[in-house]
Amino acid sequence: MGERYKTSTRNTSEKWDMVELGTISDIQKGTSITKKDVSQGNIPVIAGGQKPAYYHDTSNRTGKTITVSASGAYAGFVNYFDIPIFASDCTTIPLTSPLGLLTL
Repeated sequence: MGERYKTSTRNTSEKWDMVELGTISDIQKGTSITKKDVSQGNIPVIAGGQKPAYYHDTSNRTGKTITVSASGAYAGFVNYFDIPIFASDCTTIPLTSPLGLLTL
């Protein structure tokens, strides 16, 4: 049903080739963790908001990571972390890739 709302566009760039992000980077969903499962620490847990939900003692991303909130009032909110984080209710895009194309 939603297909009728989908429009197809072809974006072009004179400077760079257009590629799908997933072909040059490892896009991953976060790992669900609740406050009761957190061990007190200083690693921010990135969930669906604009700020860390809480802090944990373990990270699951090493840093230099773009996050996109997955749900809630801030679904789609994009942030960048250059420190280790625990990605929970978000999708992550590392800024380093095997091809070395994503750098900040």
